[in-house]
Amino acid sequence: HDALPIFKEGTFTITSSITITKDYVSLFGSGPSTIISFAGDFPAINCSANSFVLKDVKISGPGTSLTSADGVLFSSSNNSVIKCEFYSCYSGVHFSVTGSGNFISNNFFSSVYYGIYNNNTTRNLISNNLFYSNFRGIYSFNSSSDNIFSSNIFNGSSGYNVYLNGEQDSSFISNIIFNCSSYGLVIDGGSSNLIISNNNILLS
Repeated sequence: HDALPIFKEGTFTITSSITITKDYVSLFGSGPSTIISFAGDFPAINCSANSFVLKDVKISGPGTSLTSADGVLFSSSNNSVIKCEFYSCYSGVHFSVTGSGNFISNNFFSSVYYGIYNNNTTRNLISNNLFYSNFRGIYSFNSSSDNIFSSNIFNGSSGYNVYLNGEQDSSFISNIIFNCSSYGLVIDGGSSNLIISNNNILLS
């Protein structure tokens, strides 16, 4: 991997997207004290390249009303987001059409409209993430398939926590959902061949 300079502690305010167009690039921060802040209707990071790694960064956006203000927008495959925090974005992580093989693990999502927005991508592993006080946790739709959602915690979503709409051949295993004022898990839109196992869902 080609590494961009490691972001040290501090707040870095951006006025346009950080654009990743080269494969095998990594962007590392120094933990939650490394903050990428933005106020416009654009994704903080826009990645069209493959095998990008984002780790140890906090992304703070302008709120949930600007529908392009994602934390990270992917239109590519085999990317990783690890140990990051997302606040006040439309989507924390947005997978656009046709990507595959992404790894999203040990992240924190709060005060976002969608934690993870997954549009027609496949073979992603989404595990060990914490979704706290969002409108919606995970929305996976449009024939997304062969995904694994495991060991995630959803706490306090005001809308549905997880919506699988047209999801195919995927697994939802060992997740915890609680303090939700609406739906815990919704399976809809012709979803089929799903494995739903060992989850704990407690409605408020």
